[in-house]
Amino acid sequence: MTINNSWSTPKYWLYLFLLPLLFCSACEEYFNPNIEGAEPVLVIEGAITDMPGPYNIKLSYSAGIYVEDQQAVENATVMIMEESGEEETLTEVTPGTYLTSENGIQGAPNKSYKLSIRLADGSQYESNYQTMPTGISLDTVEAEVEYQYLSV
Repeated sequence: MTINNSWSTPKYWLYLFLLPLLFCSACEEYFNPNIEGAEPVLVIEGAITDMPGPYNIKLSYSAGIYVEDQQAVENATVMIMEESGEEETLTEVTPGTYLTSENGIQGAPNKSYKLSIRLADGSQYESNYQTMPTGISLDTVEAEVEYQYLSV
């Protein structure tokens, strides 16, 4: 009578290591949208706060999926206007980046501001006036340690 020790066969060890790999594999499906022929859209990034400036506004055109594809908008006239009539024209410091002066316009709570942009090709963009909300003041900040016990 012969006893076959399946633990010592190389086939068994091969199955033992390969079988878990089958369960650990995942299916991935990549999605690349077809955006060929889509017109670029003006992208505006920036903010005005009640803190001293300078504030910056970045202008670019939308592009493909990758950030490197974005094209900066140069030679535009960018203005921040307060509803009471105060306004400031920003200076282009690098391609697509426009900056207020250090002592220029500064936001104040409960006042309204808008952004006006005129591109080199003559197209004009203007936001509606938006009111800056009143800031929230903090009296104190506290931390409390909380322990949670988990039963297994």
